[in-house]
Amino acid sequence: MKTRFTKVFTALFAVAALIVTGASCGSGSSAPGSGTTQAQNTSKPEAENTTEGTSDNNPSSEPIKLTLGVIKALGTVTPYVARTKGYFDEAGIEVEIFDFSDGSALMEAFVANDIDIAMCGVAPVANWFSKGVDVQVVASANGGGHVIVTRADSGINSVDDLRGHSLAEPNLGTVTDTLLISYILINYGIDPENDLTIVRAMKNAAMVFCHFDTSEVDGILTWEPYVTQALATYDDAVILYDSPLVLKKELGTDSFYAVNVVSASLDLIQNHRADLGKFLEVYKKTVDYINTDPNANAAIAAELDMDEEVVKGARERIDYTYEVDKDALERTLQWGLELGYFDELPAREDFFADLG
Repeated sequence: MKTRFTKVFTALFAVAALIVTGASCGSGSSAPGSGTTQAQNTSKPEAENTTEGTSDNNPSSEPIKLTLGVIKALGTVTPYVARTKGYFDEAGIEVEIFDFSDGSALMEAFVANDIDIAMCGVAPVANWFSKGVDVQVVASANGGGHVIVTRADSGINSVDDLRGHSLAEPNLGTVTDTLLISYILINYGIDPENDLTIVRAMKNAAMVFCHFDTSEVDGILTWEPYVTQALATYDDAVILYDSPLVLKKELGTDSFYAVNVVSASLDLIQNHRADLGKFLEVYKKTVDYINTDPNANAAIAAELDMDEEVVKGARERIDYTYEVDKDALERTLQWGLELGYFDELPAREDFFADLG
């Protein structure tokens, strides 16, 4: 992966030092036995991570077993809600869900054939696709959600004021990263290499702590529901740049900019089409539930272990969908293309699965 911003490395070394000393502002540790892939199994312990034995040509009365990797957040909570409501059981599918800290780690597990389906940002999926990984987008997940948050006493009152300051965000190559570098900063004429220090490889919880509790960074670019949660927790939290609202207005779209997608292995798509179809039917049913049922906020809040009012406020900045809007997804991918994360946009016929 190309890294064009040398000033970032100083900040990364600082974060590494915090990890070594046990400080709370580190990026966290890997799950036991997971190497660099940070994943947590949140499913039933007996579930197997394979689709073997469930061929479309060999129907079985046994539940379908699929493995799903997710960056658990407000926009990707759908499969957790489906599991709790029993939708997978009703469809005769057994789904083992693994939590990941970022899209890069998730796609590494995908490449290792540890998961069948991935739910993460479209940018990491396109990046791995460009490297020859057999993966295709089978559904959309959500749009919007990203916000730059600062403290009232930071002296930062506009994006222009970020010059000379530090800003934390998750990782290179994510939608968060490409949105920041290729859209937000460039529109303000800010050079990410020389005008500010970008601190990466930090989880959302660590970013919030380092910003508000220790003041080790001057601002954070995070996503919902962490934005609304920070606003509810800290009296001095200030929204500096509200990406969903700003981009919706500037792009002239009815929906928020595309972020997360559901992708699947070619093996699953080609050899277990019926299994995938059942999963997607459950997925669509759950999205419809989230978008229409008045009890959905409570269900989401329970999955994310947070206050229902926080979820209600956070949903003002994201939208749920399963329809694949190719134009919207390619607009998001254009940010990564401009940074050199891939040489060209993936061909539509190769990147988006034809499930008709």
